[in-house]
Amino acid sequence: MLQSGEADTPVIGRPRAVPERGFWGSRPPSPGGSESSAVMPAPPSRPKSRAGAKYDSLNYWRAKRVIFYKNGDSYYQGLEFRFRPGRDVTSLEGLLDKLSQRLDLPRGARFIFSMDGERKESLDELVDGHSYVVSSYKTFKVLF
Repeated sequence: MLQSGEADTPVIGRPRAVPERGFWGSRPPSPGGSESSAVMPAPPSRPKSRAGAKYDSLNYWRAKRVIFYKNGDSYYQGLEFRFRPGRDVTSLEGLLDKLSQRLDLPRGARFIFSMDGERKESLDELVDGHSYVVSSYKTFKVLF
């Protein structure tokens, strides 16, 4: 016959039975009920300010991509230039300064023309995806 102490000892080859409360014991119950029902409350929402209203339009963030050619040079393949108006380049003079550094023109970049010879006098006149001619002189020479 088995003594009362012998029933709790494991028998070789048989796994020991795990008690109901878990192998390592149990945790005390949470004060809110079951452990899975404890959910953090949502943080309070902040009022939205309209201070950033100028940033709502995607055109503010969108860069313009234009191609510039040298005046009278039909062999020049063109310079693709990307900029964000108002951020990278604030005026037409600033754009002409950057183009002077990149293009080898005799007196620097001073004038911008459309492909049909119309002179551009402000940065807003440049259209995304179009091509323009950069010149050191006021006269426009047809490329082709």
